[in-house]
Amino acid sequence: MSFRWIVSFSLLGLAASCQPYGVSVNTFKVDKNNLASTHVGTPDPDKACPPVGVNIVVEWWVPHALIGCDPKVRLTLVYRNLSEEVIEHPISYRIGYFSHEVLGKQFKESKGLLSYKAEVVTGDGELFREEVHQLFVNVIHLDKESDGEREDKIISSVDW
Repeated sequence: MSFRWIVSFSLLGLAASCQPYGVSVNTFKVDKNNLASTHVGTPDPDKACPPVGVNIVVEWWVPHALIGCDPKVRLTLVYRNLSEEVIEHPISYRIGYFSHEVLGKQFKESKGLLSYKAEVVTGDGELFREEVHQLFVNVIHLDKESDGEREDKIISSVDW
């Protein structure tokens, strides 16, 4: 009898731990190995200057009820030069994906992708699900003009 209880509770715990809805992010390196001509051995002008960068693929699976709430995927990318890019993609179907490429000049200027955060949010901004890269942090941008004004106020308030 105790074996039956153990199996029952194990199955209940397993069923309760599975989340049927979510968002997932995968990143793929883009380089000369992504060219078909590299593998086939045919001439290709792109071999001289192959694409370099990263491809970010975001997948989601949401309940039918959420589709009526005008949901969207918000992808926040943080690059190695600490610049940020926010991409929003509307969700029209329960299951889907989209991809975003950072290639060439943009990839070189940004020095590559550092981290990301993907969120599924409703039309009124309520968070449904998210996936956060382990290195993701909110970047704090300081406006140089406001810093200079603050410094001037501090200096002028000090009596010499």
